[in-house]
Amino acid sequence: MASSIYPLAFEYVKGECSAARLAHLSFTDETNSSRVSVSIEHDICTNISYTDGLDSTEKQLKYVSNPNGPSPLLLVVPNTLNRLKFEVDVLHVDCALEKQASLVIHKLYGTGSGLKLAREQMQDSITSKLGDASKISLSELSLVDRLQHVIVNDTFSGKKAQNTTLTVSMWKHSETESALIFSFQIWVEEPPPDTRSCASRRRIATVSKTVKYSRNRAPGPPKSFQLQH
Repeated sequence: MASSIYPLAFEYVKGECSAARLAHLSFTDETNSSRVSVSIEHDICTNISYTDGLDSTEKQLKYVSNPNGPSPLLLVVPNTLNRLKFEVDVLHVDCALEKQASLVIHKLYGTGSGLKLAREQMQDSITSKLGDASKISLSELSLVDRLQHVIVNDTFSGKKAQNTTLTVSMWKHSETESALIFSFQIWVEEPPPDTRSCASRRRIATVSKTVKYSRNRAPGPPKSFQLQH
């Protein structure tokens, strides 16, 4: 029963760009002690878990109805878990031909959000740097023509996301076009006052790259890159 609800509560939207796909996603707090984990296989959500504390106590998942959205339900994530970890399989990106292209992660807040609006705001965020978008040049990733595993760490605004829909999208962006790689929506909930963290937050976004050589060979230490805001 639980497994059948996952695709209904977390709809993974595949974009027109097939350069990469999402394999795993985590939402964590600043101490990395609480975590909501989402697994994606063949563009379908196959598992969601919520653990808390050093002993990884499993907590009950929450959902809200989504009458105006593409999926009937939305996964509820506390706004204290505002650190995002994307594990992305890069299928093929020709950096030699796309030196000016970038990977962009855009966050859009509000129940009236959609991919058309997300595309417009993402492009405005890149040019004006006033929106909530992060990017890194593809040339900085030193990608090669083989399957690779890219880990992207980012954050969303816990102040903007209080009892509202959050649309997260990843794009391949250049001066000539912006192509959607994937997107998803969640419901971000403001927890009761006694469960909030009062520590200050600093918005940090880095990218780590680990190349998959083979199953029998462990990859070297990941390289880190600073995303531009």
